[in-house]
Amino acid sequence: MKTNQTHQNPSILSLFKLFNPPSNLISFILFFAFGLCSGIIFTSQFKYISFNFQFPQFSFSGDNSGDISGAGACVSGGGNLAAPSPQAPPLSRVKVGLKSYLTPPEIIHDMTDEELIWRASMVAKVREYPFERTPKVAFMFLVRGPVVLAPLWEGFFKGYNGLFTIYVHGSNRSLNVTEPEGSVFHGRRVPSKGVEWGKVNMIEAERRLLANALLDYLNQRFVLLSEACIPLFNFSTVYSYLINSKYNFVESYDLAGPVGRDRYSKKMAPVVDIKEWRKGSQYMRNDVTEKLRNNRRSCEYNGKKNQICYLFARKFSPHALDRLLRIAPKLMQFNL
Repeated sequence: MKTNQTHQNPSILSLFKLFNPPSNLISFILFFAFGLCSGIIFTSQFKYISFNFQFPQFSFSGDNSGDISGAGACVSGGGNLAAPSPQAPPLSRVKVGLKSYLTPPEIIHDMTDEELIWRASMVAKVREYPFERTPKVAFMFLVRGPVVLAPLWEGFFKGYNGLFTIYVHGSNRSLNVTEPEGSVFHGRRVPSKGVEWGKVNMIEAERRLLANALLDYLNQRFVLLSEACIPLFNFSTVYSYLINSKYNFVESYDLAGPVGRDRYSKKMAPVVDIKEWRKGSQYMRNDVTEKLRNNRRSCEYNGKKNQICYLFARKFSPHALDRLLRIAPKLMQFNL
């Protein structure tokens, strides 16, 4: 009897072991259950979490390689790892300051006359300047061809860069004229249109010159000249006289006769009426230069008497250039 009981014990023990797993299996089940619960909890909260991870794209090649799409994909097998593509550099912030606004546009531009006048008519409402400035004088030349007295003007402007600006408007005969490099007149021709003496287009040319000069905020005084004009004094005298003056100088009067009112043409109407027609005196000739400088009559300057009555003279032909260059250093004190 004991023998039979003894032989049955191994079977019962095996069955008991079948329904009673070992401790390591229990640990595995518990670990699996814990991971499953954690995953469910994490998934339920995943939609409230924002991730901003950047994963480089990899390329694998080989027998065991495969296409990979998406971030965090797992790859088994060997392959060649490609270098990540370089990231684009961050965009630099463009600084827009007052300096870029004050810089005048290039003298050669594509603006129409209407656009130019509109741009030049902008005036700051605040009269005080928020920056240090040195006022300049704009010299505006309305010429029929080249600036024939340019060598004399070169000596006048020499050594005074930053105190003046030059603008040249040509006519039909000088639209393609260019001054030599190194000259103060080189590259200073504004976009020009045809000009005829005594026609309204001459007024338009003068307005075009003034509008271009107004684009530079540093221009505070404006002088209209022709190719036949010359300065009577050196630059420092002319600059000081103009910058410190409280008034504008425009000579205009009604003069009866062939050189005044008779020059009016009915074709100028309705732009210019006969009542608005005025004469500017042709008071300067090339044989009275010294008399103009040392005249005996006094003129008024800022409410006080002054010996300087004229700053410029006109009606000088190109033939007078050699003589002017000889007398300029002594009489006009130019640095030729």
